[in-house]
Amino acid sequence: MLEDDMLKSENELVLNSKVTELIKSLSLLV
Repeated sequence: MLEDDMLKSENELVLNSKVTELIKSLSLLV
């Protein structure tokens, strides 16, 4: 259970950082 939660939060962090990078690159294009 605990390991699953840690994995989930880690994945969310990675996803958040990717989304942030995408937004940054998009704002650069505009």
